[in-house]
Amino acid sequence: MRRSLQPVASLFVVALITACGGGGGDAPTTPPPVAGFQASGTAAAPDGVRLVEAARNGNTVDLSVVVGGPSTSNDIFGFAFDLVIGTTGVLAYSGLDPVVGPALDDSDPSCSGAEALASQSGDRVVVGVTKLGAGCPGNGIGAGEPALVTLRFQVTQTGSSTLAFDGSAEALDSLGNTIGSIAFDGVSATVTGS
Repeated sequence: MRRSLQPVASLFVVALITACGGGGGDAPTTPPPVAGFQASGTAAAPDGVRLVEAARNGNTVDLSVVVGGPSTSNDIFGFAFDLVIGTTGVLAYSGLDPVVGPALDDSDPSCSGAEALASQSGDRVVVGVTKLGAGCPGNGIGAGEPALVTLRFQVTQTGSSTLAFDGSAEALDSLGNTIGSIAFDGVSATVTGS
């Protein structure tokens, strides 16, 4: 009797081990890092453009590019700038469509909206924001610090990375000329993953 039960017991043990994942189980997964943000420390100022945190969720952080008012120009039409990522192994642009903020007022009837485009190439996130429409006028920035555009970044591993405007950043008027009075923050912000 004992001999006839041994093959059945062996099959039962094999079936039990297989059902439990073979005894080894799945390797434990490491949770993604949690994103953090530290602004450059540059204070809000008229005609100043800087990065501020808009939202944070897990390993993503939404950063708004804001423009300080009141502006000296009343003909602000678009912006072109690169954001330079210090450590691409830690930080990347999410690739999600950027969200245009209220800094570019497109309420004039000749305007057909405003558009923002962004893409990452190497350590740079190339960003363009402009009003649309023939005859659409530029506008000034009133009091406060409205968002020009909001971009989502993703922390891919623990560590930290700087994020800064490069030296060629510019604001443009409705004729495509650079607005010299608008200054981009020259100090890096920092995004962390912990």
